[in-house]
Amino acid sequence: MTKLAIIGAAGIMGSYSARALSAQAEELVVYDILPREVLEKKLDGINYQVAESVEKAVKSADIVLF
Repeated sequence: MTKLAIIGAAGIMGSYSARALSAQAEELVVYDILPREVLEKKLDGINYQVAESVEKAVKSADIVLF
């Protein structure tokens, strides 16, 4: 099982990476300092979970992008 964490997922690089890699990851966890609504807009149509903190996002991740 591959768990991918993306820190800064609402940004240009983060949202592109989430879209490009979401099909390969079995679990996608994202974190950003921007409001959840921004993440929802940027990542519409892909399957992901929002972490409450950076620590929780990366805790058990196999791969971390930031």
